Formats: sequence, structure tokens, C-alpha cells
Amino acid sequence: MGASEYDYQVTNYFAPSRFNVTCDDFKYLTDHLHQNGICVILDWIPTHFKHYHFLHQCSMSLHEYDGTNLYASIASRWETIYCDFDKEETHRILFASALYYFDRFHFDRIRFDADDTNDGSFSSKNILLNYVSHAQNDMDKFADLRNSFAWQICMPSRGHMIHMGDEVVQPVSWFQQCFRGKISMDGSLSNSTSLHGKIQEWIRDLNRLYIHYPQFWE
Repeated sequence: MGASEYDYQVTNYFAPSRFNVTCDDFKYLTDHLHQNGICVILDWIPTHFKHYHFLHQCSMSLHEYDGTNLYASIASRWETIYCDFDKEETHRILFASALYYFDRFHFDRIRFDADDTNDGSFSSKNILLNYVSHAQNDMDKFADLRNSFAWQICMPSRGHMIHMGDEVVQPVSWFQQCFRGKISMDGSLSNSTSLHGKIQEWIRDLNRLYIHYPQFWE
């Protein structure tokens, strides 16, 4: 995959991205995190896959694996192909993939990439998210954002998870950064004297609160 790939265009359901080095190195990382009491969650993409590698001669894509569209459905808007969930072959390979990562890499949970963000309660018209994004000034926006993060922790059955980069409130999402050829977060935003840095401190305090009271996660 290209250097600006953001790892959502799967080509092989049984191999981590090369950006995560070797399988053995990845296993070592997972075990080391477990030894330090850290749960490891796999961001798994069972909905669509890339139909070729950038290095075509080394392609390991599922597309036309046996000369037919064995696992494929229709093209998606992300230049990938949707999995065909009507086929038993698709069910088997995805189930085997999930079990593989549990068994070989010792992941604790799986996070599914599934519905479009334009569907359901978290659409662009959601009242809460709309209010956070469109306040009159930065002070109000950041205050509303702190409330939003607190709500994520305190709301029953919500769990506590934020996306990478959210803790420093990047003006441009990490997803868009990737498509602009920038695959790292803007560390300069974490300055403790800035509004961005204050959000980072807020999330740090929320994490301490979350860990201290088992009622949040038991």
C-alpha cells in the first residue's frame, strides 16, 4: 500500500499492515501491552476491500482470487469493493480472519467498521454533534467539546473511546490529513497553554476518573 494509506483499504484479511512491521513484532507489542494491563482492540474492516496492491506484481488481494468475484459485491465510493455477505464463502473467510487475530495476536476486542456515518443517530444532522461543531466562537466550541467527551464517559453503556487525534482537536481530521499526504498528527497543537492543550488535559482527567471508578466499565 502507498505511504499515505490509512489502513482502511484491506487487501489481505490475514496480515497486518506493513507499517506495523512483522507479525512477530506485532505479537510482541500486544503481549507487552497486556503485561502492563492495557486492553488491545483491533479496528477490523469486514465491509470492503481493495481490489489490488499498488505493486500489482505482488498483489494478494481477494479480488478475483480464484478468477471470479468469489467474495466481491459492488464497487464502493472509496475505490474499494464491498464484500458480498450473501455468499457463504464471505462468511467463512471473515469469521476465520476474526478468529485468527484473536488466536494468534491475542486481541481482546474487535471494533467493527460498518455503517456509513450518514446513517443512524450519528449523522451530520445529529443535534449534539452539530451544536459542538457550530458554536459562535472557539471558547464555546471547546467548552461544548469538553461536555461531549464527558458525556461519552458518563452515558450508560456507551464505553469510552476516542479516535486518534481527537485529544488535540485537529482542525482537519486525521482522515483528511491522510488524503493530503500527511499521516501524522499535529503535535504542536498539544501546547498546554492553548485551547487544544486544555482538551488534552481534560481527556487525561476523564481517563483517570474512568479508571478509578469501576462503575463506568464493569
